[in-house]
Amino acid sequence: MTTRGALLSALLIILGAGLGVGFPASKRLSLEPGLCWTVDVRSPNAPKLAPLERGIENPETCAARLEAVRLMRGGSVLGAYEGVYLFADDRGLDIAPSLDGPRREFIAPKDRRRIDAAIGELIRQRAAREGITVERAV
Repeated sequence: MTTRGALLSALLIILGAGLGVGFPASKRLSLEPGLCWTVDVRSPNAPKLAPLERGIENPETCAARLEAVRLMRGGSVLGAYEGVYLFADDRGLDIAPSLDGPRREFIAPKDRRRIDAAIGELIRQRAAREGITVERAV
């Protein structure tokens, strides 16, 4: 290995270790693998987590489930998946390592529109089975 390669490897190890310990312990999540959570930050002592769905393969799928909850309930929805927080609100679908840490766009707006259209169609199909008419949003 070259000196440059060794230096790059060492830098990556240091950065990787920093990502794991760079957040205060109270802000880090240690969650069951494959479990998508909803998070209630209104709890007086600490955020309250409630399981949303088990067997979720990745954070993108968890974000789509949270988006479905947002569309059905209205308003913002906060969730968590395997150590990260997911935010579904009017601004977008974002991800962050902590509740008060910097967020970044997680799902692009065009992909979110496709998710919303698919969820809307599922809602209309379910309503039709129950004899309810739901108009398409424009």
